[in-house]
Amino acid sequence: ISPGTKPLGLMSASLSPSLCATLPWEPSSTRRPRSVTSSLHICRFPEIFVNPASYLVFEDRYICLGISFFIAICIIGFFNYYISVAQNLPFKSRFLGMVGLSFTVAALSFLAGYAIHYVFPDILM
Repeated sequence: ISPGTKPLGLMSASLSPSLCATLPWEPSSTRRPRSVTSSLHICRFPEIFVNPASYLVFEDRYICLGISFFIAICIIGFFNYYISVAQNLPFKSRFLGMVGLSFTVAALSFLAGYAIHYVFPDILM
């Protein structure tokens, strides 16, 4: 693991809860930032253990990245299905919003990493 990955991981870990707490499809009266953050962290635990598995099995980083995205979409789908059934809420709009949010955070993290690598090429690799 290169030295620059820890700050990027912390950036995306802090972006996700703050963006999830302000989801546009949630009425402002039902937003509970602590509840959203705790449920987000509960869903993050399986991701922490399952996502790196592809990097242990495959050598091609693009295949591993695709598998990681697929795993993230599956976890988001399972979580949103559970919430939709438990609270009788629409699934499709919540699922697409969460996938969009997740990939937005991933894109911002990638762009930050690319910018850091461009400015400090000797530090990361």
